[in-house]
Amino acid sequence: MMEEHNTYDIDLLYIYEHERELYLENETSEEFAKTVIDEIEKIIFFKGTASYGIKGFKEMNNKEYHERQVKTYEGFKNDTKQRYLNEYFIIKDSCFQYNQSIIIDSSNQEFGFWFALNIRQYESKSFSIINFLNIQLKKNFKNDAKEFISFLKFGILKDQSHLLNKVEVDTLGDWINSHENQRQVSNKTERKMKGEINSFLLKSLESNPDYFKRVQNRELFYKVYSKLKEGKFIASNTPFDDFIAIFSNKKISKRNRIIWKGRYVELQWFVKYLVYHLKKVVDLKNDIWNITVKCFVNKEGKEFYNKQLSDAKGKPYQRKALLEEILSLI
Repeated sequence: MMEEHNTYDIDLLYIYEHERELYLENETSEEFAKTVIDEIEKIIFFKGTASYGIKGFKEMNNKEYHERQVKTYEGFKNDTKQRYLNEYFIIKDSCFQYNQSIIIDSSNQEFGFWFALNIRQYESKSFSIINFLNIQLKKNFKNDAKEFISFLKFGILKDQSHLLNKVEVDTLGDWINSHENQRQVSNKTERKMKGEINSFLLKSLESNPDYFKRVQNRELFYKVYSKLKEGKFIASNTPFDDFIAIFSNKKISKRNRIIWKGRYVELQWFVKYLVYHLKKVVDLKNDIWNITVKCFVNKEGKEFYNKQLSDAKGKPYQRKALLEEILSLI
């Protein structure tokens, strides 16, 4: 098997090499191998560097070479085994090599998937898995043991355990148990808000408990709610009463949380614009992401983790402008 690396980053290059070896040695299914290489190509396309593109070859009068490469690729692009045997793929007239080092962090929407695949590389070596967990606690979770344990329990052991063997699952369980009562981390965040906080609280509602009983106020929020659905920010089947509940400091049950259809960074923009720019809801201080994850779930109905939202990055900013336009109606 492949030589183990010891950086403990979640590096796409090492994941690719390991999954490639597993598949070519018939230790994983073709269906799963196809899923992995499909997802790897997406990340390389958006985060990696193209080896060459049709534009460059036109400038060098070598368009024919590019066309031959494309024709060769077309011949094997639907053959999973050939995709793993070859060293490149082509998307939108550009050629990309698979052997690119791209570090995946918690802002990635499929972070749990890549995290589990990274654990598979250690081939049941508990010492290496524990080192990996300790490093990830620092790098991707800023020493927030509570948040990391929640991620391991629900994001890995619940959602991704089918990717791991018994030794790997048991090692994660042992690590969790040993850290359950050790949450005195160096950068522990203390709550600054007083009283019970269940969800966002609209300032207008704080000053007037009957705010949502007035027809004109409900109509205003209904317009915002409708435009968020039209913009594919929230699910089209979201009940209106569930939507206004997240602005009322009400306890939101898991089945009534709003399904966020947009990207993680768009939910970050949504919250920051409401709280810091419009100042329409009470400032939650350090509780801002704790409350956000109590109000929203991702498009697959799974819970967010604080770091996925606080650390989220991305473009295009046209979507940010659209969100701001919608929220400015409040």
